[in-house]
Amino acid sequence: MKRLTLWIALACCTLGLASAQEGPTPKSQAELDALLAIQNAADPEAKIAAGQKLLKEFSETEFKAFANQQMMLAAQQLNDYERLLVFGEETLKHDPTEVGALLTLANVIPMRTQEFDLDKEEKLNKAEDYAKQALKVIPTKANPNPGQIPDEQWLLVKKDFMADAHKSLGLIEFKRGNNDAAVNEFKQSIDVAAQQDPASFYFMAEALLKSGKKDEALTAINSSIAGGGLPMADGSNAAEDLKKRIEAGK
Repeated sequence: MKRLTLWIALACCTLGLASAQEGPTPKSQAELDALLAIQNAADPEAKIAAGQKLLKEFSETEFKAFANQQMMLAAQQLNDYERLLVFGEETLKHDPTEVGALLTLANVIPMRTQEFDLDKEEKLNKAEDYAKQALKVIPTKANPNPGQIPDEQWLLVKKDFMADAHKSLGLIEFKRGNNDAAVNEFKQSIDVAAQQDPASFYFMAEALLKSGKKDEALTAINSSIAGGGLPMADGSNAAEDLKKRIEAGK
């Protein structure tokens, strides 16, 4: 999701949302200052505090979706799953077409869903709805910041957003045990992407291995590794570990 976070930040980095012809505008200097405090917050907790302050002090603000989206991204940086869900859902309450929230929730929910969760299918269904909604609205999204994002680049960004949505659908099917459907979604993610994501190859390799297709799994994991694999917080690379598992089973 790194590319998603990067492009969301670029789209909003100058509060272009406040000056866009069809977008909301601050009603006072104090509201603008509160928005800038969110944008310029020094760390994730400060960003969340600034967002909550805006919503408390300006209850009629037209920037509720923006504030919650920024707090969602901050919660993601903190690896705070519960607050991420709250802020993401609040974002969509105020703007059901907000692509950043749709894609973030569609990705994070299946990643955090475990096999024996009592509400597993409920969570996966919700994530599926988010991913499918993203696929509907992404093609309709106009360039949010033409001054900084050339139109041709924006088209490539939208391709990567579509790829992220298909990757999330692949994760959802994988968590359901539908490995063939998962592989199909991961392939679509890879095919549509302007910049292929090594994580899509990694998860496709996982699904292929579960299906007993070890040769195809090895090809997929090699593609993941060639793109950088899936680095972990402890310095290891999950793609390298998966390759060892595949080769050990051959």
